[in-house]
Amino acid sequence: MGVPDDRWGETICAVVVPAADGPTLDPGELLGWTEDETAGHALGEVLGGEAEELVQTTIEHGREAVREEVTLRARDGTPVPVSLTTSLLRDERRAIYGAIAKLV
Repeated sequence: MGVPDDRWGETICAVVVPAADGPTLDPGELLGWTEDETAGHALGEVLGGEAEELVQTTIEHGREAVREEVTLRARDGTPVPVSLTTSLLRDERRAIYGAIAKLV
């Protein structure tokens, strides 16, 4: 999933991965999207505005979020409260080019 970027057109914004120490979770069951269906959609369309804002802030300010309580939006609009942690993606020169979002 991506967000608009002045330099690249679009920046990698999030890859959603359930926490390894959490319960087994099918993301399709959580939000109503399959992995294939998320391709080509903006982060906010898939996860909702709160998650999009948190991930964009991580990218823009270079500060990772740790277990921030946010409400995702399922495909049908149902609110889904989660704890979200973000990590920066950096290239070999340490320039930020995206972020990973992890649901806990």
